[in-house]
Amino acid sequence: MKRYVQVEGVRKWAGDHLVELQSEPMQVFDRFFGQYNSYVLQGCEVTPAASDDLYDVAPGLVVLAGKDRTGSDTVMVVPFAGAPSSPLPIYLTLAWSVRRREYVTGGVKPIAYDYYATASTVESDAGTPYLLLNDKTPRFTDAIQDNLHRFLTAQQIADLEKSPRYRGAITAGNANDYRAYGVYNLNLESGATNFPAAGMKGVMIVSVADDQINQKITDVATGIFWERSLFGGVWSPWFQAMKNDFSNAEYDPSWHLFAQNGYWQSPDGLLIQWGRVVVSDHLVYFPKEFNQVWAVVGQFPISGTSGQSIYGFTTSYFGVSSGIAGELSYIAIGTWK
Repeated sequence: MKRYVQVEGVRKWAGDHLVELQSEPMQVFDRFFGQYNSYVLQGCEVTPAASDDLYDVAPGLVVLAGKDRTGSDTVMVVPFAGAPSSPLPIYLTLAWSVRRREYVTGGVKPIAYDYYATASTVESDAGTPYLLLNDKTPRFTDAIQDNLHRFLTAQQIADLEKSPRYRGAITAGNANDYRAYGVYNLNLESGATNFPAAGMKGVMIVSVADDQINQKITDVATGIFWERSLFGGVWSPWFQAMKNDFSNAEYDPSWHLFAQNGYWQSPDGLLIQWGRVVVSDHLVYFPKEFNQVWAVVGQFPISGTSGQSIYGFTTSYFGVSSGIAGELSYIAIGTWK
């Protein structure tokens, strides 16, 4: 772009210099704002008028596509004078008029071309560009947004920051080093360490809460879910999560005994035992030894045994308080590993 200068002395100024000075910033305005097609740049607010079904449209600036004075396609920033008490919608099209003045050399000649937006309540002829003006007409902030560029409020940004973002692919490295909140694509090659298994392919989600980090991996090849946490600076072992039907567990038939005195244990460590026994020596042994016992409850349904109660338990048996011997139904809950 030209930057005219004036050094010491007197020079001849020609009219074309002033036209050039004007044209360059006008090109900047038209090309910058014109790249988003037609829209309202400023003003043109629509408000109800005093009469029913009529509206007042304020003056403003609009960006319009159309033909310039030579018939060439153009997009320009032009003023709109407004439209009081008008029905909607309004069709804005690009128009121009010529200003003439008498020249010193003689004759009346053009000195400027005024470009502006002209309004009509009738749609323009086919092929004539127009801007449909109503209370939903796109404005500058609407026009510059697309699928790749969006304005967000502070609250929307805060909400997005709470959602996992894609962090890229992991092919190697140490799982302990991936602590940033987000979603990772797993395509592990040889040399990857501290993952549940070698050559895994799937998705890892890392979540962060205060001083705790959680990693969850879905292995797409096996459908198995893995999870572990970092707490107090120490990573827990990887835990293989079970599906609802335990279809990804190596279930052993010996893990259950469905009988009057039986048990059921789940792959994740839960053990439930039950029985119906006659108490004679104040001790009742479980069908299977617990690793830990959490609770034992029982019922004495036979008349004359109300003085009995469960008073303590170990991983192998529980005791019954003194009283008349009788039948006992019980259930116990704990773990087998």
